[in-house]
Amino acid sequence: TWFIADPIYQGAIPSLSKKWRLTIKAIPTAIAACFAAAAFLFFDGDHYALLVFIGLLVCTAADVMLGVKFIVGGILFFMGHVLYISALNTFRSPTWLSLPIFLLALGGLWLFCHQYRKQIPGKLLFLGILVYCIALGLLLAFSLPLPFLNFSRRSLLAALGAALFVLSDMGTCHCMLKTTSKRFDYCSLGIYYSAQIL
Repeated sequence: TWFIADPIYQGAIPSLSKKWRLTIKAIPTAIAACFAAAAFLFFDGDHYALLVFIGLLVCTAADVMLGVKFIVGGILFFMGHVLYISALNTFRSPTWLSLPIFLLALGGLWLFCHQYRKQIPGKLLFLGILVYCIALGLLLAFSLPLPFLNFSRRSLLAALGAALFVLSDMGTCHCMLKTTSKRFDYCSLGIYYSAQIL
């Protein structure tokens, strides 16, 4: 669905209103939420799947709101990431590996954000973005050790999904604050949709 949804969102059908383009943009995330719901229903009340499902629903709303009111969309994405972190915590509690991963990820993300300081309007918004980076750092800290500590298909997919989430958020930041090609926008959104499915 990404191959169809993203070109439409980017304006492949000029006559389509912004409301419909944002709705179509959210469809792939909503489909991913359906997969998580099915996992919860068919695998005996899987709490990991339930939290991922709720997180995907929140991110579906965030997909739309980001194009309507950026701050509201950002808050919703933050809430979605908190739900994903909670899901990972039900899978396995953080270990000693989590702290260095968190600190390295947070430092790298903050350095990345500081490149765009001049393009971000207002200190409060910039502070909000730095707080959002904490959620991304925790997401990596909870997920990346999983395949090494308890290898399974689920732990591997969780780690890959979290890494792609962070890459997609970095790509979205770059797209919104710098002039980029449609190909870059397309790839960035594709990474985001891939993370949702994983």
